[in-house]
Order: sequence, then structure tokens, then C-alpha cells
Amino acid sequence: MQMKSGAGPDRPDFLIIGSAKSGTTSLYDDLSRIPGLYLPSEKEPSVLTRYNNLAGMRREYRLIYRDAVPGQLCGDGSTNYTKLPLYPGVDKSAYALCEGHLKLIMIMRDPIERICSQLRHDIAMKRLMADEADSFVLSNPLYISLSDYAMQLLPWVETFGKDALLCISYHDYIGDRFRAVTEVSRFLGVSMKGVELDRGVVRNRSIDLRYTSKGVSRMLDMSLYRHFLRRLISSKLRARFREIILPKANVPPIRLSEATKLELRKRLPHVEDEVAALVGRRIRLHGPK
Repeated sequence: MQMKSGAGPDRPDFLIIGSAKSGTTSLYDDLSRIPGLYLPSEKEPSVLTRYNNLAGMRREYRLIYRDAVPGQLCGDGSTNYTKLPLYPGVDKSAYALCEGHLKLIMIMRDPIERICSQLRHDIAMKRLMADEADSFVLSNPLYISLSDYAMQLLPWVETFGKDALLCISYHDYIGDRFRAVTEVSRFLGVSMKGVELDRGVVRNRSIDLRYTSKGVSRMLDMSLYRHFLRRLISSKLRARFREIILPKANVPPIRLSEATKLELRKRLPHVEDEVAALVGRRIRLHGPK
């Protein structure tokens, strides 16, 4: 990593690239407990999709990594990095920025479960009504694209090679988080000595959905807030403000019709096999029935 005086590293050492609605928040929090790693308080900075030039990316990373201690590996957890076709070419930007020296982590869950979790989030954000879920998901191909894990991973494997990528099963992760996090630490080459996790606790933003208006979203995305004001507010106080300012969205569990689920399975017929063929390792994408 490259550093300037008074600034942090100008590039990440590793990325959590996805998948959205698959436990990335909990994994990010667990990894942040490892002393050898530095993960900024802001998850989803999306630096590689926020800028289209290396200078902007380096400037942004120096800001978000300025509190990193020398010797720590710096990470970025942004699920926008596996959201084709919305954000093409992220792998190429990452390669140019990091000169090929980068490790990648991808956590994946049952494709249909992931879609249902995304639907709940989108209902909370008032992008659709709950009774529209069946028709909405079949008419919006992005839901299926985000669950087509092999398609999302292919550019990353082609650019960095499969040895630079660690894939994790969400179902294995929630079954034994400590074991899964230990696997990640070994992949990154850092020690788990003294690390304790809140065993049995999986943080999931989908449990406490809050409606965020466009105005609030714009404010939270402002550089002044992200890089300066946010640092002055403790995580507990930010959580309290979130409870007060953002209205709770009471979204019931998504129950897609059997016909819709059958159609989704037809459109995503061999996801687990395709991922195994791509990365050379079978990742369990289905939990217990």
C-alpha cells in the first residue's frame, strides 16, 4: 500500500465484493474486530464506482484509511462491486489502482432467499408495494442478475485469477461464524489471536429496515458528513439518531408464489455448479429445508 505523510493508504489490500443481502454487514463487523485489519466505520464507500479516475479513488481511500495503523491491511466492503450490469469494469479499475495486488472476498446465499431479502429492502425504500413482489421481480432482471453469482464473479476471476478470491457460504457462515472468519483471516494472512465474536449474533440490516428519503440519502452521502462529521459521532449515537430520524418500515416476510419461485429457479438453474466450475470449489448455496 502507498502512503503520504498525514494521510492513509491510497488503495485497499482486500475487498468484500458481495453479495448484496447475503451477510456482508455481519462479516464486515466481524472482520473489523481483527487487530491486523482496518475497516472504516463506513461500510459501502463504493470508491471504485464513485470515481472514474485513479486520482479520485486514491484521494478517497487516503481519507477513509487515515486512521489505519501502519501494518494493518485495509479493506473496503462494497456490494456495488458485484452489481453487473449496473457497474461494469470495476475489476479493471481495481487492478489498475492496486497494480494487481488485491484479495477478494465474496459471501453468497441461496439465490432466491437473496432476492426475497432484496425485495424486502426495496419495499421498505418504497420502490414497490408488498403485493407487487411477484410481478415486480419477474419484470426486473436486475434481481436475477445479482443472484447469478458466477456471472458477477467472472470478470474478477478473469482479471485477478481464482487464487485471489475467497468464496464463503452464507449458510456455513451463520452456522459457525468463528470458523468462517478464521478462514478469511488465514486467506488474508492475519492472526485471530485474542479475537472474540458475539457468538450467535448475526447483524442484518434487513431485520431493522428504515425508510431513508432521498434528502437524507443525499446528506449522508455528502463528503463533509462522510469524512468529517461522521467521525465526531459515536456508533451508538449514530444508531440512536437512525432510530429517531428514520421511520421504521414494517415490511412482512416476502412470500413469493410457488409459480414465481419455480420461474426464478428456471432462470437461475445451475448457480452452485457454475460457481464451482469458475472458482474450483463448491460453495453451499442452499440452507437446510
